[in-house]
Amino acid sequence: MLKTTGNSTWTTDAGPIDALADLKDLEGRSVPYEDLLTRSIVRGRDFEVLVASVADIIAAKNFADRGKDREALAELLVIQERKHSQRYERYEYDVAFEVHEDLNRDIEP
Repeated sequence: MLKTTGNSTWTTDAGPIDALADLKDLEGRSVPYEDLLTRSIVRGRDFEVLVASVADIIAAKNFADRGKDREALAELLVIQERKHSQRYERYEYDVAFEVHEDLNRDIEP
């Protein structure tokens, strides 16, 4: 169906959902489905829905540069930053550092 209708927005009880047959990168080139798939996110409880990555959506919105896309960018950038921060918060560093008093000493090769 997407091959014949292209991109479309569907109204659901949960709100609008965009069904995309094509997604553009920052330069306006179509991103191959296989590339999008490697970065997609799976959503759903009892079913699987592949959702484009936030980075891919941001690139497409930047390229489209419509009023509604520019409005959405602020929220998408916050989401991207939050995801980036959470990714780094998962790591705990257990590294001991040795501090030398003579910081100006020669270092041997």
